Amino acid sequence: MVNTAYDTVANADGRTVERALKVKECGFDTRDEFTAYLNALLEAQDYSCALTGLPLQFDGAHDDAALLASLDRMDSNGHYAPGNLQIVCRFVNFWKGNQDNGEFARLLQLVRTG
Repeated sequence: MVNTAYDTVANADGRTVERALKVKECGFDTRDEFTAYLNALLEAQDYSCALTGLPLQFDGAHDDAALLASLDRMDSNGHYAPGNLQIVCRFVNFWKGNQDNGEFARLLQLVRTG
């Protein structure tokens, strides 16, 4: 952890760094098609986080921003396409980052069982 902290500090020197971004494509022909898919996904997930089972909250009707619904690509190298999407809590999406979906689910299970 000390090495990680020193590496972080060493790389935070204010310089401009060029970076490569992933190519992310949308696998839906229209916004309406995408919206319908997400509505069906929410219903199939019983309006709960796909990874934790916690009830999702929505913009305008929430009391905990960490539980807001957040769209996650199960395979972070994949696209916004049918079969690669799940809806999770905002904090779960942040924690998962670009980790493998199965590995992240395994780690959540470790937390649950202690």
